[in-house]
Amino acid sequence: MLAALSVLALLLSATPPVQVTALAVDVDFVCRSPSTQSLILPPKAQAQLEVPKDCPDARADWRISVDCAGEKRCSGDIRTREAVIARIEGSRKLLTVTPVSEQHPQTLDFLAVRITGQHSLALEAPLEHQPPVQLLLQLPAVTGVYSLSPSKPEPLLLDFEHRGKRLRLYASATRTDATHVRLQLWNARKELLLDANLEMDKPRELECQRLEDICEGVMKFWVREYQRVL
Repeated sequence: MLAALSVLALLLSATPPVQVTALAVDVDFVCRSPSTQSLILPPKAQAQLEVPKDCPDARADWRISVDCAGEKRCSGDIRTREAVIARIEGSRKLLTVTPVSEQHPQTLDFLAVRITGQHSLALEAPLEHQPPVQLLLQLPAVTGVYSLSPSKPEPLLLDFEHRGKRLRLYASATRTDATHVRLQLWNARKELLLDANLEMDKPRELECQRLEDICEGVMKFWVREYQRVL
């Protein structure tokens, strides 16, 4: 079962979880010693397929995907890291594997793919679907509010002004679970100031001397759920 669930490692961790219907798929290798690999395939996912040691392409590292639109239309492929080597087509009851080229790996002639059932899984939302968060930087006289989107890989430039001085920072945020965010902060020279997993709405402190002396003592900061600023 551990091998069957290894495909889940290909999905990005995020929040909140979403319900999906995953296919239970068996891949039968009819080589010198018949063997079967059982896999769980969420939609649009690829699972690792390791060719058994007694097949012609022993230990080859392939990937397999299968998706179904209803009972009668299923499709997918088998691929190496470089290219697709076979197409999978058919229905939930019967799938055929067709090599894309006459000069294909021999093991493709000795395997069959079967759908054996389906499962409802709660998966974390992919990174591009993570909702934004807000970072707050606070001194006694001023609070800066900045919206950070986990779907944007490039750090966001932050401008913070206090008593005629300007502080420039770069920030990046990624949700790690429902109540925590990984926050990274850099100064204007792209030197890392902070890389921490923060609990939502829990204030932390940064020493002002690390912030171009824009203040005295410490600056408070925290992350919260996105709120529209009126």
